[in-house]
Amino acid sequence: MAQEKVVDAAATAEPVDVVKGVTSLMDPDNTSQLLQAGMDLLMQYGPKLLAAIVIFYVGKLLSKWLKRLVTRMMTRASVR
Repeated sequence: MAQEKVVDAAATAEPVDVVKGVTSLMDPDNTSQLLQAGMDLLMQYGPKLLAAIVIFYVGKLLSKWLKRLVTRMMTRASVR
């Protein structure tokens, strides 16, 4: 039963013409649409990406500072 559905779905599926899709994207008439889509993505994900980068670098600096602090404390306590 399930195998028949898969065979039916495969038989009715239309092939995707990748070349046609790519050439339609490269059409100069679509440049404004592509720029608008890029700006929409930038506005949607840009602040989140920037916040993630800031959090990453703050965490990196904090971990370096904490490592130096622990190393100094262990050196003063003569811990090997």
